[in-house]
Amino acid sequence: IVNFRTTIAVHAGAQNYVLHDETAAGFTFDKITEIRHVVPGVTDEHGTLVPQEYYTIVTDPTDDCDFEVVFNQAFCDHLETNDKVIVFYQAMLNRNAVIAGSGNISDTWLDYGEGNETAHDSVVTYTYGFDIVKTDSQNTLIDGAQFRIYDAAEGGKEVAVVLMDDGVTYRRARADEVGIPVVVKDGQVRVVGFDNGTYYLEETVVPNG
Repeated sequence: IVNFRTTIAVHAGAQNYVLHDETAAGFTFDKITEIRHVVPGVTDEHGTLVPQEYYTIVTDPTDDCDFEVVFNQAFCDHLETNDKVIVFYQAMLNRNAVIAGSGNISDTWLDYGEGNETAHDSVVTYTYGFDIVKTDSQNTLIDGAQFRIYDAAEGGKEVAVVLMDDGVTYRRARADEVGIPVVVKDGQVRVVGFDNGTYYLEETVVPNG
């Protein structure tokens, strides 16, 4: 799950505000977590929570974006110049995510007034993978090793993984999934879906011999 935030810089006389977000094929939209309204000199930097009756979330828009937030005019009438509307939302990296390379792009923009559109603003999310290769002293690939992955060398939290349906690639597990050991077949496996960082392997099953 990747957390996103889009900030709308408001001008007085706001009308027909529709926030669009278009993500790369490697993302699946999850949910809007909250929307907040920041008024300079009145609220702090976190603003106040916008009630859900002030906006509609469209998850099957007719244009090319992945979701829209349509603000009703009652909400727009409360907005003044220099106000900010901050939209917090989540998307999940899926099996189509680009591993390293050019990353995964999320693009956002605002429609307003009578057919006007702001410039698009983009952010790139990177995810990484690595290979585990098991050999003997003769550098021959061998099977049978099993590994678990941790985020620290001592006392770390296990990073759960599950096997993808290709039968050879493991990916980082979702919160609702139970992790399994990484089993080396044909001497090597690939593990994907990781943040940039340092990870530690514990060999929990050693090959015969």
